[in-house]
Amino acid sequence: MQAGLLGLAALLGAVYLFSAYRGEARLRDANELGLQGRYARAAAVAATIRSAPAAGRAAAVVAYADRAAHDLRGADAAFAQAVLRSPSDWTLRRDWASTLLGLGRRARARAQMRAALALNPLLPPTPAPGFCRAGSDPRRGVVLC
Repeated sequence: MQAGLLGLAALLGAVYLFSAYRGEARLRDANELGLQGRYARAAAVAATIRSAPAAGRAAAVVAYADRAAHDLRGADAAFAQAVLRSPSDWTLRRDWASTLLGLGRRARARAQMRAALALNPLLPPTPAPGFCRAGSDPRRGVVLC
């Protein structure tokens, strides 16, 4: 009985590792496509990745590919998914804020930039285009410029 459970656990572990390996390989392909400027294809490949841990990074690839292709609405949705999977990633929040600003969603943009600053108080005085620090004290937050 115990040997059967160990065998089953080993099989499940092997399936997980194979799935993770395939996800990482597709993630590399999506990144390469994005670097080549083939944003729609990069987003399509990244969107097929479902297994952890690559799925979280795949959502970010989709967000950046959509943004580079000037699909800000698609980028907004993809950034939301990426931040759900990686809530402590300040770069995602900073770049999502910039995307939201491009969509005219100023209050949401400000909230995401504040979250990015909370996660990384050492962001530069102008953390992203359209944003400025509110004075010299980094704890005072961010304003739209």
